[in-house]
Amino acid sequence: SKISPNLLELSDFFFREKDLEEALEAGGCDLETLRNIIQGRPLPADLRTKVWKIALNVAGKGDSLASWDGILDLPEQNTIHKDCLEFIGKFNNYFILFYFFDRQSGQ
Repeated sequence: SKISPNLLELSDFFFREKDLEEALEAGGCDLETLRNIIQGRPLPADLRTKVWKIALNVAGKGDSLASWDGILDLPEQNTIHKDCLEFIGKFNNYFILFYFFDRQSGQ
């Protein structure tokens, strides 16, 4: 009796998910290890946060915003606000990812 290719793919997916869970729980997992386990497969929703923290090299570094009081009181806050409103008016619903790079270069 042959095992169908779909069943083999499914069992491989669950095997890799188990490997991923174990690597993340063990701690000290690096990006290369994650790449070898994931191999381009979709990430399970419940593991994405842990994987992204490792990929962004912020795992175990604490919350850098924990001490922030939520007040936006930079000296240039009014300029940032004005520029954002102007930008939104120009480009409507487009999202800009590199606003601050443009702002710093003066363009």
